[in-house]
Amino acid sequence: MKYPYERFLRFLVSRKANLEEAIDRYGLPRPGVLWEARARASMRESAPLGLIRYWDDEEQPYVIARGGILEWAEDEGFRCLWEVQREFGQPTPPPELDQALRIFVNPHARGVMGLLMLSRVTQDTVVEIMEERFNIELDANTIPLFRELFWDIGIVPRSQWGKFAKSLLTAEERHLIGMGLSNPREDDVRDILEMELVLDHSQVVDQIVMRSYRQFKLAMDTPNPEMSGAIRWADLALKAINTNRGTVTQDDLSPGGSGFTGLFSVEISKSSHPTLAELQGHVEMPEKRRSEEE
Repeated sequence: MKYPYERFLRFLVSRKANLEEAIDRYGLPRPGVLWEARARASMRESAPLGLIRYWDDEEQPYVIARGGILEWAEDEGFRCLWEVQREFGQPTPPPELDQALRIFVNPHARGVMGLLMLSRVTQDTVVEIMEERFNIELDANTIPLFRELFWDIGIVPRSQWGKFAKSLLTAEERHLIGMGLSNPREDDVRDILEMELVLDHSQVVDQIVMRSYRQFKLAMDTPNPEMSGAIRWADLALKAINTNRGTVTQDDLSPGGSGFTGLFSVEISKSSHPTLAELQGHVEMPEKRRSEEE
């Protein structure tokens, strides 16, 4: 099975990390011993000699001969991760890498970002939703880097996404990624995340017309249209059409207006976000915030 975070997995292998321990710490499904063996074998084919010696010597804690390693890592797609290793002297990771890592190692934030990567929303909308959801302002380069290192949806074939989603360890992440596979629009994403919807009034009315008319046609095809609700669906469709014609006031279109009475009710809630994990990947259970009403 393929994984959207394969470049990160390959980096861990190149760093001689205990792959099972690292993946368990991040709350992700293990790739398996066979996957790790194949990754190691494929990297040896192009790795510089200094890196191969480092891999072969179990007692060698860091790379001695560094020539060609960064260039090799760039071809592998994870140069920025090797650049922040102690052998290359960069004291702190750049902001975009720090943010991408913190999001990835936190299961909740990772699930939300995974949903957004699979959806139809634009990059600007991803930034907006992540700021609303987690109160963080993403660096301009964070999303492209997150997609490249941690959630490259092009790596996993379409036929394998369902299997991968089912292998995720938490029910929440399985749900978020599963919903992402339906390629949702922005309003659908906000609904999935239980966020306030940003909808144009005409868009709401158009959806009511379309869906109520579809239900009306289905009811009319039954042996007893009246018992199937044909009259009710027809009435709802006509009310929505009249709204588009301007026979209903602006107040009727607002969530608290009389035009929505009896059609449906919506309860808006804002979810709090957990503290993002530290760079090393240690994840602590976040404390729930008290809502503003409290």
